[in-house]
Amino acid sequence: MRPLDPLARPNRYDLLAGAVALALLGGFLLASREALGPYTPTPISLDPRHLPEYALRGRVRNYV
Repeated sequence: MRPLDPLARPNRYDLLAGAVALALLGGFLLASREALGPYTPTPISLDPRHLPEYALRGRVRNYV
């Protein structure tokens, strides 16, 4: 077994892991941008065509 070289070049799996980490960090930063501003609730409509959107929002909040 060869000893690990600390100055070895990164392989493709290291680059893939770095890209995934940067994408997750970027997504988190974009999603948290709303937390910096004041809270402005959106008005709730009782129109039935808005119900799927409300259901999806509720499911996303449950998973978070």
